[in-house]
Amino acid sequence: MRQTLLAEQCIKNREYGCTDYRIVHVIPTENVKLLNTVTSKKMTGSTISEAWKNVLKRENTYISLSPKEFISPIKKEEEAFQFIDYLNKRY
Repeated sequence: MRQTLLAEQCIKNREYGCTDYRIVHVIPTENVKLLNTVTSKKMTGSTISEAWKNVLKRENTYISLSPKEFISPIKKEEEAFQFIDYLNKRY
């Protein structure tokens, strides 16, 4: 939620030249417990992704991907290793 609110304010104030945004939620498909948990009783939906999309004004600003789907656009093996190394260092 915080990222969405921050992104909306960046757009509103044209910070960093932003004109649009997309929140990418990377969740392993094996993490069924997280995927199927909606912690707020006021949110509707059977999955975390459905619940979040249901509260957004613009549903297309949010996407949920598995790590494999997130990394798959990287075509060259060298680029993939560099990106994975970056993620490991950062997180």
